[in-house]
Order: sequence, then structure tokens, then C-alpha cells
Amino acid sequence: MELFVHKGTDDEPEIILDEIKSKFHISGISTPEDAIEIYTNVLSWIDKVGPNLNSSLTCEFFFIYLSSASHKMIFAILKRLEDFWKKGKDIKVDWKYEDADDDMRELAEDFSDLIEIPFKIICVY
Repeated sequence: MELFVHKGTDDEPEIILDEIKSKFHISGISTPEDAIEIYTNVLSWIDKVGPNLNSSLTCEFFFIYLSSASHKMIFAILKRLEDFWKKGKDIKVDWKYEDADDDMRELAEDFSDLIEIPFKIICVY
């Protein structure tokens, strides 16, 4: 069973990807020096788990801030998830944002317009 955990830092998000618990969670600030390195691990996890996914997978995103490099990688992750969704896998996205954070809400709206996965935009706080 595939498990990937990346502890969040001041400039890197917390990432928990747990196949056993069907948990996919990325949150925090994402301004890492090398976004490709961090998020390539997420893409690799999706590639390993996706073909064998037998239960539903809700992918939760909750960002405080995203750099442009992170933005591109998150879109790549969503597209990869969409590929498996189109193959019949039960994948959903929950994009959470803080009430006053119009930028994260608008980003979620943009992403939801660009992909076909069931996509909820959820205001918290």
C-alpha cells in the first residue's frame, strides 16, 4: 500500500497521501524552492495508486498561498487525477479556502472550469 507524507514547513505544504485510508490532503503555503521536486512525488503516487484504486478518493486542497510554480504543478496533479476519473475511478476534489481569501476561491473556480472531476469549492471559517 502506498503512503506518502511530507511535513509542511514555512514554504512547503503538508502532503498526506494514504492509499489505505483513501486520504489525499495538501494544505498550507506552497512557495518551495523546487515545486517540481515536491509535486513530482505526488504525481508518482497518483500513477502508482490510480490504476488500482477500488474505493472513492476525495482529494482535499486547502492552500494559504501558492507560488506560480506550485500553481502549475497543482494543475498538473488535477489533470492526472482527471485522467483516472475518465477511466472510471471515483475521484472527487474538495477545494477549501478561507472566507476572506478571494484569490484561492477564484483559483478554485478557474481549476473547476478546466477539469471535469466533481469539484466542490468549500468556504471555511
